[in-house]
Amino acid sequence: MCIDSNQDISVKEQTNVVVRYVDEFDPMERLLDIVETPATTGQALHDHTVNTLNKLELALVGGLLGYSLDGASNMSGRLKG
Repeated sequence: MCIDSNQDISVKEQTNVVVRYVDEFDPMERLLDIVETPATTGQALHDHTVNTLNKLELALVGGLLGYSLDGASNMSGRLKG
């Protein structure tokens, strides 16, 4: 699962949720959601992700591997991530 936020040309913050998985032997990637977001804190991104999964009736279960970020302090650290 990849959650990313960035600004569009009108300087509005947008967040997308993408999942990557393997179907049989074929790697797959699907965009689940992209919406304008008022905040990009770790909590706001978490809430958006959980809401997206709930809306699509997908369970957040084991099997998620990996954690990476591009230096975004709002996603890492004891106080904000």
